[in-house]
Amino acid sequence: LMKIPHLMQNPAVLQVMPTIVGEVLLAIKEVNRKTRDTAFDVLVSLGRKLISVESVAPGVQLSSEFSQNSNQPLMAEYCMMIMGGIAGRTPRMVSASILALSRLVYEFRSTMAQSTTSEILATVILLLKSQTREVVKSVLGFVKVAVISVEPAGLQPILGELVTGLTLW
Repeated sequence: LMKIPHLMQNPAVLQVMPTIVGEVLLAIKEVNRKTRDTAFDVLVSLGRKLISVESVAPGVQLSSEFSQNSNQPLMAEYCMMIMGGIAGRTPRMVSASILALSRLVYEFRSTMAQSTTSEILATVILLLKSQTREVVKSVLGFVKVAVISVEPAGLQPILGELVTGLTLW
């Protein structure tokens, strides 16, 4: 994990990204603070790398229609990879994915496409109905970040669902 930030300079990093993302998500929930900090640093470094890429290379297949329609397709694809962790089997993986999304929304609040932010918000807010304390705790942290980072117009479509979910707890 410590060597991954140095790999960010290599353009080939985009091809091994799914493997890197999985390892970073696991490290986010580690007990060791240094490991967690490094995981968040790698998460942000990958995001910066993807935002700096101006166009998708010919032959690179984006996995979702959402990514193809975004003005920052690689960043949208990155967020979709991380949102895949929400479908994880363990509350630890789901929680780690939410924490990662929180950090990305905060770090890239001024550069992330509104469509990407809206998709993340809608997905994470659904998890307020979870019965797992670890997951809900991460979602509440995400809500705090979203309220600070997202424009009011971006929060308005999910406000009703947000309030309903918050009243459950």
